[in-house]
Amino acid sequence: MVKNEIIKALKEKGVSDIEEIKYKRGYLLVKFFYDFDDDEISAARSYSNEEGTYESETEEWFKELYLPYLYDISLDNVEEYIEEITEEYEIQGQFVAYDVDINNPTFGEFLAIFSEDEEEVDIDEVVEELDL
Repeated sequence: MVKNEIIKALKEKGVSDIEEIKYKRGYLLVKFFYDFDDDEISAARSYSNEEGTYESETEEWFKELYLPYLYDISLDNVEEYIEEITEEYEIQGQFVAYDVDINNPTFGEFLAIFSEDEEEVDIDEVVEELDL
């Protein structure tokens, strides 16, 4: 598998702090962050203020509106990145997203696995196996 090319492609997509996690031969398991840009943060703030009945920047406002909006943005974009990479390199790929941290809502954290194997790997099993 062209691990370096996949990592390079992820970097070109704009994800940050890419860390390879040792796993089985023939697999590439990486942890990385999707950093929200100013426009995404502004859009999340506007949406949360317009759609919600919560006072701005209260715990409910963050948990019910702001963080889910940011989570969805990162999820949609990373899903697109993974699809593009798997199509380009003709490999299998899956990912999981972790909740956006209420104490530092500037990025989303992800774990992705890639394989040339025809049989899809279940990333949830990998997460459980490695206790990630």
